[in-house]
Amino acid sequence: RSKERQARMFLSKIWFIIVALVAGIALTFALIAPRPAVQKLGVLEGQQLDRAQYAAEQMFKVDAHKWIDRVSKLGRDAIVADSLDAASRNTGEWPVLHKTLQDRFRALIPDLSTGGISTLVATDLKGRVVARIGDNEAEYGDYIGGAEVIADALRGYLSDDVWGNGGKLTRVAAAPVLSKNRDRFVGAIYVGAETGENLVERLKKNLDVDVA
Repeated sequence: RSKERQARMFLSKIWFIIVALVAGIALTFALIAPRPAVQKLGVLEGQQLDRAQYAAEQMFKVDAHKWIDRVSKLGRDAIVADSLDAASRNTGEWPVLHKTLQDRFRALIPDLSTGGISTLVATDLKGRVVARIGDNEAEYGDYIGGAEVIADALRGYLSDDVWGNGGKLTRVAAAPVLSKNRDRFVGAIYVGAETGENLVERLKKNLDVDVA
């Protein structure tokens, strides 16, 4: 009897431990499992982010088309076309061409910041920078034809891209420049818009989400 009593006591202890473990696990799941309200809030936040992502993509597409249209119009300017034609043919002095293009760009776009542009660059048919305004205005002659967006423009395509340089993220759009007779390519133009506080504020305003 004493052995049976000890066996029953042993089994009762095991049962108590099992019950305690099950109760602990149940309590843990009750604490960490999301409530229906929390689940619903998560679904709503996910839907808001999906809408924000779609709206951001559309905004970027509109921006890209706007910048591409702008550089396309610049490329149709006679002075721009003649200057890049001379640079591509090596029939003009580069310092003079650099200054001529800078002055023409400033006449066509007096204030880059109004269009959200940080830099405007023109290259010859080999992808060498002939002139730029905005960032690094004094520099020219460097080769950027290896960049995909520039290489595409020199082949006649309109495109946009994102560049990272010096810790900055820049969105760019490029277009080809045709000769004055419209019979051949003479170079390319690209605009760059640095991502930063202005873009963040636009996203917050248009998408109604927090952006960093």
